[in-house]
Amino acid sequence: MSDWRAKALELFPDMQAEIHAADSLGEFWIELSARFRSFYTAQSDSQSAQSPQFMRAICLYAIWCTRSDSVDIQGPAWIEFYENLPRFALQSNPSIYKRIVDDLVSNLGIAEMEKQSSTIGAFMTPDENKKFFTDVSVAEAERQKRSRKR
Repeated sequence: MSDWRAKALELFPDMQAEIHAADSLGEFWIELSARFRSFYTAQSDSQSAQSPQFMRAICLYAIWCTRSDSVDIQGPAWIEFYENLPRFALQSNPSIYKRIVDDLVSNLGIAEMEKQSSTIGAFMTPDENKKFFTDVSVAEAERQKRSRKR
């Protein structure tokens, strides 16, 4: 079994059929991206309750993929996660956009986002890039403020 499938099975046990059916990691990342998009556009409260686990798994998988020595494993995560999902966030309504940014900051971390900033901004206009990273910084400051109150 390929490394990417083994890691995917570990992080997404409920997606065994999709993982085994995917002809490539790129195809699996397309499925993850579609689920990410439908997750945030769904109106169901039951899906909202799953956000921490689902987003955490996607973020951990993106980090794992981009840390791989294989460009074939890195590439799909850069394209489907780091390049496309922030653009999706910017095109979403303001409340969904804020949820996505908050979830990315909580699960991916600001250091990882800054590390991947050139990939994240690859298909954004300079204004979109500036807005996104300003909002990421605001979300991180809010997260730290909540942490201090505990």
